[in-house]
Amino acid sequence: MKQFQEDFFNKPKDVAVAEFKRRVDTFLGPNNVGTKHIEELHDLGYLPIRIKALPEGTLCPIRVPALIFINTHPDFFWLTNYFETLISTTLWLPMTSATTARLYKKELIRHARKTGFKDVDLNFLIHDFSMRGMAGVEAATMSGMGHMTSFCGSETIPAIAGLEEYYNANAEKELIAATIPATEHSVMCAGGKEDELETFKRLITEVYPQGFVSIVSDTWDFWQVMTNYLPRLKDTILARDGRVVIRPDSGDPVDIICGVNPANCIEVDGKHYYFKDYGMSDWVEDVVVDGIKTYPEKYEQYLVTEAQLKGAYKILWDIFGGTVNEKGYKVLDAHIGMIYGDSITLERQKEIYRRLEEKGFAATNLVLGVGSFTYQYKSRDSLGFAMKATWCQVNGEGREIFKDPMPDFEGYLRVYPDKGALQRYGGDPNSDVICSKVRDPKTGQLSGFKIENPEVIEKNVNLPFVVIDDLCDGGGTFKGIAQLLGFHYPDRERTIYVTHMVNPKGITTLSENYKEVYFTNSYKDWNNEILPNNVKVIEIV
Repeated sequence: MKQFQEDFFNKPKDVAVAEFKRRVDTFLGPNNVGTKHIEELHDLGYLPIRIKALPEGTLCPIRVPALIFINTHPDFFWLTNYFETLISTTLWLPMTSATTARLYKKELIRHARKTGFKDVDLNFLIHDFSMRGMAGVEAATMSGMGHMTSFCGSETIPAIAGLEEYYNANAEKELIAATIPATEHSVMCAGGKEDELETFKRLITEVYPQGFVSIVSDTWDFWQVMTNYLPRLKDTILARDGRVVIRPDSGDPVDIICGVNPANCIEVDGKHYYFKDYGMSDWVEDVVVDGIKTYPEKYEQYLVTEAQLKGAYKILWDIFGGTVNEKGYKVLDAHIGMIYGDSITLERQKEIYRRLEEKGFAATNLVLGVGSFTYQYKSRDSLGFAMKATWCQVNGEGREIFKDPMPDFEGYLRVYPDKGALQRYGGDPNSDVICSKVRDPKTGQLSGFKIENPEVIEKNVNLPFVVIDDLCDGGGTFKGIAQLLGFHYPDRERTIYVTHMVNPKGITTLSENYKEVYFTNSYKDWNNEILPNNVKVIEIV
């Protein structure tokens, strides 16, 4: 409102109107809109709008309006829709990022309650690394402020200024956000590959002899750092007044931190080979011929080392030790810690905590860096943020305004769980994606899924996926397909349509793994049930 006062009402009428006319004439063509309504608004001297809004910081379900704009003058009925785009672009990002940050916080609190986090500040265990991947400083500021509603760990300095300007925060009187000294790859590269160990020594003894310091550790060979350098630096680190934080930021975060799951490997002659989600069912046939195991030389690139099976967190425990807390979970020595600063999604956060819990660890010394992979790849539709006209008055009669279209999935890449679904719906293997199940050759049990024609996906860059099939019971297959697509193409949104939904469990499974879920009421009138916000029932019967 301040902007409208300064840039419109406080300006001479002829200047303000001329600015409007110039912009609209060059945009829509001369005299397509006119200026009479703008002149009358300037004469009025204020915006005839009443705003009803939830109090700042209110937690509310999706589909509850956060704010409502109501016109208060019949001559300016058009004004509310003028604000639609302006308010949307200003509010959706910080609100979506704040909600996303809260989801990270909820999972962190769940893990903390189960495994014990005594004397640990949870506000610093999820760290905002998103700024350099955001669409400009303004976007980084708005998203960063949203992150800071749940956490204090952040590299987005402009967000601090944003909170001071708009929310009366004061960095001199209160903790808004903070970080620790940290290196980047340029620092490690400058020290040279052959002298990387010496670079580590210099950083922790000369440059930062005390306090916290984060050292990026995967510039060349992360596992050499873990299994060679750190054991040699053990005494120095333990004698140091402060914490050395090891930072990998490449590879699969779950596997790096927790270790590769042996269930996702094939073991041949005591060696493990990683094959999860690579669609390598042919490999299974290669390594077992007539019951005899053969050495799969062509898959040497997938060899998993002992260190990779252990995972970085277990290696740190083996080197530096620690304590067992009151909950019975292992806690790393306070002199050592880890931060993973890349590609941490909500799903990966849950899996990391789950896997660490299985191994008996409390993630007390683990910081997860949430970057633009999470905050940049959200849209206003991620949480259903929309500014739309919902009511109007025509000839004295009030009318609700809404749309309820049938999905046609135009602009989506269709995915079929198997060839049968492809045939049922008349799909084309040259333009639609086909998946299939992978089974353990020994037991016949389902071990995963694979994409039969990945070239179709590569030809349709950035298109969102829509999975299509006829029936859903528990939803296990569709969950597996979602995980497969998410693993290989994490930046693409996933929607699903099934004709017949027969089990409430399936609804839950689909809603947790897909952005939008569509099914019909052929089996049951599901609209009488309490459904997740991302579920849409299509009325056909």
